[in-house]
Amino acid sequence: MSKIISWNTLYIEYEKKYNPNSKILLRYKDNEEKRIDDIVSVLIKNSDKETIICLQECSGLLLKNVKYKFTEHEVFSYNIGRKNNEYLITIAPKEFIMDKCIDHPTSNGYLSITNGKYKVVNCHLKPQRFVENNNVLKYLYDLPRNTIIAGDFNETYYIVKKVLTGRYNIPIYGRSYKGKMIDHIIYDLMLNVQTEMIKTKYLSDHHVIKMTYELLM
Repeated sequence: MSKIISWNTLYIEYEKKYNPNSKILLRYKDNEEKRIDDIVSVLIKNSDKETIICLQECSGLLLKNVKYKFTEHEVFSYNIGRKNNEYLITIAPKEFIMDKCIDHPTSNGYLSITNGKYKVVNCHLKPQRFVENNNVLKYLYDLPRNTIIAGDFNETYYIVKKVLTGRYNIPIYGRSYKGKMIDHIIYDLMLNVQTEMIKTKYLSDHHVIKMTYELLM
């Protein structure tokens, strides 16, 4: 069985700007290196050599840390356009190679990798209300077949299921962000899956979601 993890790790400058009294900032008291170390510890504890990890809102410090720690994996990154030091990061088994990284109006970047059998797309979607014609999920609907999409969708399970049912399987993981389920791992492959949410209180404002899967085709 393989695993895929998705986690919005919280770009700390956003927390300082938009939520300066947060318990995350209180817990770490400007010690961002310690928070990054704790994030990586959670990832290591919940992964093995066959695990794919899709991370959003990542800093350059986190990128440097995972490159140092995950030496048995490939580490792919995409510097998203709006911030020089903010990345999407995908950590994957050695069999995976880069497919493509793109900017797009629907997302703060797409980072796609492949092993020749299927693709894994890491994304941080923009809220639909901020995108012309509300076409965020429609873009996902039109992606190539044999795809797993993981990330912060900024959209509830109900809406994702309403728009994408018939194109993707859409498992339930739990309320990953402020009482809402907006983080998702969806797929259109023949898979046997188990889902889980890993709580990370006061480490990020999002919890980790994980899908354990077996390819049936």
